[in-house]
Amino acid sequence: MNHLHHREKPRPAAALFACAATLALLLGHAVPAGAQEQDWQIHPYALGGGIEMNMAAREGWAHGFSVTLDRHVLNRHIAAGVRGAMGSDFAAVSTVDAGLYFRLYPWKLGLGGAFTQLEAGLSVYQEEGRQTYTALMDFAAGFRYFFLGGFYAEAAVRLGHPFIWGVGFTAGHRFSF
Repeated sequence: MNHLHHREKPRPAAALFACAATLALLLGHAVPAGAQEQDWQIHPYALGGGIEMNMAAREGWAHGFSVTLDRHVLNRHIAAGVRGAMGSDFAAVSTVDAGLYFRLYPWKLGLGGAFTQLEAGLSVYQEEGRQTYTALMDFAAGFRYFFLGGFYAEAAVRLGHPFIWGVGFTAGHRFSF
């Protein structure tokens, strides 16, 4: 067997455990629920960067990063935003995604809020020198945790096209202009 073409398979349970442990350590610095209640009006924008593992590869996993910018609209339960992402399986496949999303926070808990998200956009898929443009469509669900100073962290699971499914972690900051 040629050792240059052998890849160790990623361990998703280890990655999920690392994300959960990081969030648990940070929860001690979360903002009390009362302090967040009107914060969406004071700091309606959020800018974040994230990492993700997904099934955008024919074999094994793809890993990537993303940048998001969103804004609360109308009330604290609704946000809209843009997301750009890049991923690769570090062998033959790479993707670049650009999408618009609509996010709903159906309820808020003391440390943050659960959310559901719909996204649509364009995905550029490159495999062995061939480039393909395809629609990006996904549904995500997750939880955003709030911290002092406008910082946040969130974990999410995505289902959609062309990547099948993905799991990720994002951290960022809320702000206003």
